Amino acid sequence: MSLVENNKLFQDLVAIRDDIDKSIEFINDTLKNEQQKDLLNYQLYSIRNKVEREIAKLFNI
Repeated sequence: MSLVENNKLFQDLVAIRDDIDKSIEFINDTLKNEQQKDLLNYQLYSIRNKVEREIAKLFNI
């Protein structure tokens, strides 16, 4: 993969991670049902962790 492709992939992954963070914040600010909130947070953090691993792999961190 070229440097340009790596940079684009990195930018895409960071944007996805940031969107997930915004979703988590929205859920925590708006949902009242703690079980729903916990479940959604768990699912989103799972996805976020996968994105973080892909970012790390991209740069062999």
